Amino acid sequence: MTAKTIKAPFFMPALRAGVMLAMAGSVSTAMAADLSFDWGADYRASAFYIQSDSLDSGGRYDSDNDNGLAHLIRVRGTVKDVESGASLHASVELAGDRWSGDYRHYDTTAPRSYNRGSRSDNVRLDQAYVQLPLGDATARIGRMAANFNNCFLVCDDRRDRALVMLPTDYATLISVYDRRADTDSFFNQDNGDLLAFGGVAKPFGWTAELIYIHWFNNFTGDFADPAAEGAPDPFVLQDLDLFSGRLAGSLGGVADLTVGGTWTANGKADLADDGRFFIGQSWSGYLRVGKRYGDLSLDAQYVATRDGGLISPGFDTYASIINSNPDATNSPNSLYRMGGAYGIRELDEDLLIGRIGYQLTPKLDLALAVGQLSVGTQAGDDDSMVYDLHAGYQVTDRVRLWSRLGWLQANDQGSLTSNSLVGSLPGNSFADDDLLTASLNLSVEF
Repeated sequence: MTAKTIKAPFFMPALRAGVMLAMAGSVSTAMAADLSFDWGADYRASAFYIQSDSLDSGGRYDSDNDNGLAHLIRVRGTVKDVESGASLHASVELAGDRWSGDYRHYDTTAPRSYNRGSRSDNVRLDQAYVQLPLGDATARIGRMAANFNNCFLVCDDRRDRALVMLPTDYATLISVYDRRADTDSFFNQDNGDLLAFGGVAKPFGWTAELIYIHWFNNFTGDFADPAAEGAPDPFVLQDLDLFSGRLAGSLGGVADLTVGGTWTANGKADLADDGRFFIGQSWSGYLRVGKRYGDLSLDAQYVATRDGGLISPGFDTYASIINSNPDATNSPNSLYRMGGAYGIRELDEDLLIGRIGYQLTPKLDLALAVGQLSVGTQAGDDDSMVYDLHAGYQVTDRVRLWSRLGWLQANDQGSLTSNSLVGSLPGNSFADDDLLTASLNLSVEF
């Protein structure tokens, strides 16, 4: 047998390539050892139906009802440097819309794409922020979720902000800078930025939290003046002061109690001389009491606004048809908004509601809520009964099915509010007919 010799011109490049691959693998392994990764995804699908004679505009082909389908998928990831503690958090909304067919009224840059006959919506940024340790404190910079006061002040919103949290022996202190709006360069009246300072503590086993927010004064005067000169509209909250807080705990094991509220005043962007946008004092509040007894749960709640006080649309009123509509994950059932009048004088709202829930099986839960909504304006007062039925089924640890059925009686002082899934409503009054909403929902979490 004759031995074969590999010539150097072919052997040396192969050797160099092998060494480089080995070095790259070693570096990747070392880098991976210093980093930790966490990935996840959420999916939601909803089918819904709404009906009220007040939604019929009277045209030949108009209808008093609507139905639709929608879905949402978000993918999230975290990368953390184990040694320094610095981490990057991001999530992307791959889809989040009401189904309107696979052929939309827009085109690709040129007639070149993988699937020209099925063009869907663009990918959208959900969150993206970096978290950095600063001694005992922690800083976050970027776009992040915002929640406060049991979703009474803000719920599942997305904010471009800089946040610092400092834990102490008595409380966790927070400071925030938010840039809520900055749409046009060299027109500062449309800027909406704020500073906030607050804290969360647990005195005597209870939970207490309080925040103070001040919006910068980028505009003062009649809200309509800039548009009359061809300039952008001002941001609605200017030079505003706001306090919001809550206290929650157990009443000797007999019941759980939560009380919270929000106060606003001193806004400088005036509109129509009716109190908007919080140029006078406005307030809102809630009181909750409840207790679980084995598989049975009993809850009661009182919610109120005075002079157009502020309540987040995501606040859980126990009724899917009123609020219960988080900012970043809208609910098709929600068509009435308490606390969305931005300080209109003499607009008062009251909701008194009770809920009974029962865990029928380890996977099946039911709940029924009944209450009364009262709306008062300068023109008069009116009351509406509200009913809500919930049924949920936990298919697996990660998969859940649930349905909501809501009923709100007609009210000649209140106005309906659309959401991003239902879309614009034909009319905002429901003085002549009750409102019905229903949905069937699926969620999957990984």
